[in-house]
Amino acid sequence: MRIMVVMRRNTANQIIASLATVLLCVGVGLAESSGPLDGQIASTSQPTTQPADTTVLVRLGDRAVIRQADVDLALINDRPERFDNIKESVVNRLVDDRIWDLYLLDHPDLVNDEDIERQIQNQLTRLRLKTVADLETMLRERGGITLDEHRQRLRRRLAFSRIGQGGMDQGKNDEDLQAIYDANPDHFNSTLVSARQIIIRSPWWDTPQQKEEKKQKLEKIRMDLVSGARTWDECMAESDIKLPNGGRMNSFKRYEISEELAKVAFELEPGQYSPVLETRLGFHLMQITHRKQGTNRLPNPQVKSQIMAYLQNRAKQQAIDSVLSKAPIIGVQPPRMPEFMRQALATRPAETQPAIDRSDVLNSEEPVVEPEVDPLGP
Repeated sequence: MRIMVVMRRNTANQIIASLATVLLCVGVGLAESSGPLDGQIASTSQPTTQPADTTVLVRLGDRAVIRQADVDLALINDRPERFDNIKESVVNRLVDDRIWDLYLLDHPDLVNDEDIERQIQNQLTRLRLKTVADLETMLRERGGITLDEHRQRLRRRLAFSRIGQGGMDQGKNDEDLQAIYDANPDHFNSTLVSARQIIIRSPWWDTPQQKEEKKQKLEKIRMDLVSGARTWDECMAESDIKLPNGGRMNSFKRYEISEELAKVAFELEPGQYSPVLETRLGFHLMQITHRKQGTNRLPNPQVKSQIMAYLQNRAKQQAIDSVLSKAPIIGVQPPRMPEFMRQALATRPAETQPAIDRSDVLNSEEPVVEPEVDPLGP
């Protein structure tokens, strides 16, 4: 799992929007029974009729779970027609939240209660509210969350911001920046690589067996390509994401794709195939089609900004890895449509107008600036 999963948001449309499974902000907090656990995780063998609050979808080791009830809560203000399109994004967000909750449990001094109360007071001032009770009412009416859930969201975001700032602090002087550049020149010199890829989707709720089967499917495709048994176009028909022009990606720089893909793509020569690679989107097979060596160097301001972004993301990724090393993500079963959505479909008049599209909320990014955290934002 990576902070920059496939593409930076501001270049995704130019490179390949359909590859991006970004850190989506669904605006949910912890369900009471679904956060970090003191006891045992519920059984992974669960009938579809099992209550939502005991139906486990994803486990993080033996420390936390995502339950059907969490998905139900995240979708409470959404419309049933969107369920199939957004369920993976919702589960991704819930997994991300649990990871940061666990990190905060392991590092309780990173964000304290005084930090949160200071944020609350700043929000009261900005929103021209008189009391915390007024804020609580606003959160409930407009955001559908409790004050406790909001405080936990603030805690996660402050942690996210402070860890990133700690990473950037490692590049405070020119000597540090030059050393980082010299160790990783292709990260920052604007070298461009073009590739095409085949993707087999594998969401977090896939079981270990399902993931292995999907990986082996792509391994077989790779063997066929290397041996010449099948052409790229023939194999592309098996891709779960049908990218245009035979799966071709526009040229990209190293920092524009996830490290899982970049560390391989930038080591290959044109014509070579990557091994099967895994990201949170699923399994990838790339063939490099073109490479143009970059020449940018320090003190170019663009290079400096790229190094700072690299340090920021590296620090965040190290925090995530520290959690996943002790609490690996294990899929159990896919989410089902919440009962309230099923009932809405069954009782909705034929001419009912669709609900307001909340895709702007679901596709917003994590903030990284500490002083301003919108209480009603994503």
